[in-house]
Amino acid sequence: MFLPQEIVDRIAAGEIVQRPASIVKELLENSLDSGASSIEVTADKGGLASIQITDDGCGMGDDDLPLAAVRFATSKLKTFQDLKSIRTFGFRGEALASASMVSHLSITSRRAEDSIAYKCQYSDGAATPNTLKPSAGVLGTTVKVDDLFYNVPSRKRSFKRDSDEYNRLLDVVQRYAVHRAGGGVGFVCRKKTANSVDLNTKSLPTVKELSLKKKAKADLPPNDQVKAKKEAIGHVFGSALARELVPLECGESDVEAVSVAAIKAINEGTMEEEVGKRAGGERKEREVRRYLGNLRRVEYAYVLLFPPSPPLTRSLWRLARTVHKFTFAYKCKGLITNASYCVKQNSSAFVFFINDRLVQSTGLQKAVEAVYHDLLPTRGRPFVYLSLELPGPHVDVNVHPTKKEVAFLHEDRLCEAVAIAIRSALSSVTSSRSFSVASVVPTAMQEKREKEKKAREVERERQRDSAKRAARELEEKENDDFETAGGGSNKKKKGGGSRQNNDTGLVRQARHE
Repeated sequence: MFLPQEIVDRIAAGEIVQRPASIVKELLENSLDSGASSIEVTADKGGLASIQITDDGCGMGDDDLPLAAVRFATSKLKTFQDLKSIRTFGFRGEALASASMVSHLSITSRRAEDSIAYKCQYSDGAATPNTLKPSAGVLGTTVKVDDLFYNVPSRKRSFKRDSDEYNRLLDVVQRYAVHRAGGGVGFVCRKKTANSVDLNTKSLPTVKELSLKKKAKADLPPNDQVKAKKEAIGHVFGSALARELVPLECGESDVEAVSVAAIKAINEGTMEEEVGKRAGGERKEREVRRYLGNLRRVEYAYVLLFPPSPPLTRSLWRLARTVHKFTFAYKCKGLITNASYCVKQNSSAFVFFINDRLVQSTGLQKAVEAVYHDLLPTRGRPFVYLSLELPGPHVDVNVHPTKKEVAFLHEDRLCEAVAIAIRSALSSVTSSRSFSVASVVPTAMQEKREKEKKAREVERERQRDSAKRAARELEEKENDDFETAGGGSNKKKKGGGSRQNNDTGLVRQARHE
């Protein structure tokens, strides 16, 4: 017995759309794939009531909109071999389809060549009949997700507080805002019912300048890119952190050349397999040579689809023939805090991007923490932002439903190389280390002890005053008795002298106290 297709689609949707932050990540990546330079995110009740993402990307026409939420409808993959060199964020065509399975999805989009926008609604992985209509809209795309998990009540009840879900999706937007600031992409994130925004990198001066250059298709200066990222980090994590940042840049071999060599090897293997099916015997070798003679056109086609930066030169083509498809190569750029900055463990931030994709890497994080372990106080944690570029065929992005984890070649060697580079960058910082000392806030127990101590001091002071007052009264009474007796008998004088001695001792004791 086979499961109905509707159940299969809902199971897959539950793996991809785990919570509001998951769908926000997928929609952000779609906006970035469209070439957007401005992305705005609005969430209501932590994203469970509604999520709206608006961008100024290339948009979609009325012919593409009906297919937008159809599962596995994608223009980014044609063969399985393309998966080994994928450079876009999305490629499976499952994000919008999964969103339509567990919410009410609608998309409004307009291309630059269209005079009007078009709007379409979706349900269960398909466009709702008769919902594709002309609509008012600006250049770009607006995706709206309403009533998330309305048909999965158990999942919806598992989210305890809306504020927690909003903080999770805000964290995703902040990380992309930091990484994409150098490319002139501005992000805005707000709550639907709030009058103020929680994130706005569009207003940062350097980001605005780079955004204008991006729209004019001008070159983005590397120094301005680093400056924009520092401004974004200061906007998101605080200016105190931004002042302690140290730039990091390292690498080994040529990533583009190794990518070309790997693509060439993939195509050779594919062509040999195709030739083997078509020919045999003595004809096989001739046909292999003839097919492999077309590799140069295949390589140029790959470069046209995924242009590297900087563009490939003749010397790089020659280098691609000398490197091996498994050659270790990487580029790393980032911003890390120096040894004078540290925060408590639950406030630390590790932001990792591999080929512009936000990922989690336990091995890389442990390698970085090991470097800072000898430099920071106990339980102190740094801020680390790293952007790694690896050869496309060396990275497998299809190992996790939400693509938050990737597998790549030479992981141990890469972690070691990055750790060495970070240690070298920190040792080159000549400024003296300084640590701020937080003021001690009295606890309830300390306040109680202080009150008890003051009460004891007040009681001792009261006892001393009482003793002194009793001594003065006794002395005055003795003086009155002597004056009244008027020099009585010797026996009385003797007895009186004895009492006087005793009273005098009490007075001395009281005065001593």
